[in-house]
Amino acid sequence: MKYTYQDVLQSYPKNHQESLWSRIVARPVSFPISYIMANLGWTAWQASVLSIFVAILACVFMCFGYSLRWTGIVLSILWLVLDCVDGNVARVTKTCSTMGDFIDAQSGYTIMAFIFFSNGVAAFNTSTMLNREKAYFFIIFGAISSISNILARLLNAKYSYCELEKKVRNNDKIVFSSYDKPATTFTKIRVAADYHLGLVGLAMPFMIFSQIFNHYDWFTLFYCVYSISGFIAASVYYALKAK
Repeated sequence: MKYTYQDVLQSYPKNHQESLWSRIVARPVSFPISYIMANLGWTAWQASVLSIFVAILACVFMCFGYSLRWTGIVLSILWLVLDCVDGNVARVTKTCSTMGDFIDAQSGYTIMAFIFFSNGVAAFNTSTMLNREKAYFFIIFGAISSISNILARLLNAKYSYCELEKKVRNNDKIVFSSYDKPATTFTKIRVAADYHLGLVGLAMPFMIFSQIFNHYDWFTLFYCVYSISGFIAASVYYALKAK
């Protein structure tokens, strides 16, 4: 074997920030998978692309009946594991790159664009809070959650690009800050919220409990409020920064 299991473990940065769910579930599972993939010749890019397809399938399966939703849950967890795997493989094979960050983000944006909508469909199919004639509101809530979540991320990405472009035009010194070391208080809050309340954090066990009890109403309502709040905060913050 070209890489040992210890190589994979040692390549993981000790100060890497991640959610409790990732630390106790996804990350430990990702290490043996990364070890196998790296020694089979898989690249981090391939792991990220695989996670994109897994993300799409997870969202699709969440829209169907009870048994198929379990498949969606398992695929959602697998997506998070693969989200850890691509970084592990990149580090152990020493192939980390800016474009690697891009394809990793593409995977994240894919599942974020649909997962809350899919859970809204699950709430529509299982709701006990609203009768069947009104349960379609949960599909709307899920759609609003997904749209708000993606828009907030789009604002962040576009502002970062414009800020970088301005520095290039002004020949200013460019300092890149990593995701693990946020540059502003707002970014710190946003990253902490993502880690602890977002899909890589509380949302995963919350989704599992929703599936166990076959009840997605509260999940959909909570993440509708959460996503709208994040979008409003990002809109106000970046609008004021751009003034």
